[in-house]
Amino acid sequence: MTARTRKRAMVVLISAVAAGLAVWAAIGLGVRVQDAVEQDQIFERLRKTSLAKAVTDLGSGRPQRGEEEVSLSSAASGHDIAALREENPDCIGWISIEGTVLDYPVMQTVEEPEYYLKRNFDGEHNDHGVPFLDARCHVGTADHLIIYGHNMADGTMFSVLHKYAQKSYWEEHPVITFETVEGVSQYRVAAVMRVSGVAYETQWSIYNCISLNDVELEEMVEQLSQGALYHTGVVPVYGDELLTVSTCESLYSQSNDRLVVVAVKQ
Repeated sequence: MTARTRKRAMVVLISAVAAGLAVWAAIGLGVRVQDAVEQDQIFERLRKTSLAKAVTDLGSGRPQRGEEEVSLSSAASGHDIAALREENPDCIGWISIEGTVLDYPVMQTVEEPEYYLKRNFDGEHNDHGVPFLDARCHVGTADHLIIYGHNMADGTMFSVLHKYAQKSYWEEHPVITFETVEGVSQYRVAAVMRVSGVAYETQWSIYNCISLNDVELEEMVEQLSQGALYHTGVVPVYGDELLTVSTCESLYSQSNDRLVVVAVKQ
């Protein structure tokens, strides 16, 4: 094979590889777009049905024409979590931050903790997943609830949490709402931190703080004070109920770093 022939063969090979990569990237992009569209449709359906059911249950019979539309836009009306659980018993609540896109059901599967990491509400594969509660947390008894969600390139799911790196964003969105069958609870943001996603038993981690005695709570407050990106003036005290929402720090790297927003029940 002459040098010219080898060069030509190499060019052909490189072109073929480049074309293959382009096709692979296009397919991957198409899948991600399809996942996003599918999730949007499912979540929108769940929002409408659960809110409509909750509004209807508040009064006697169906709302009059025009009343339902007004109520659906009000966070005070809440979602009918029981109705969502009838559709999927894994649904244990609904999380939202007013004025943001973070407005989703929350799942929990104790025997398979990350079941909804890459599944939709119906249990079918979807890279966007559904926010889920730490399997060690039990609504109504845990001192600290931890909810996980993806950081997606399209800005959905828990991506919005990264905006809390700016103090001005916290000032505009200081409250996280978490609804369960027990009712609607609001949590005031206490701290925003960047932490390791790897939790060791031998060192402090936000992910190891599920049940807290007074000493453990004091240590947590100290860690929050030292690690917070800025101070909010909200300081947990013993007996408070806490909520942490957690997402990946980076979209594309293999880093185990996480961004967490810690809040205290009002």
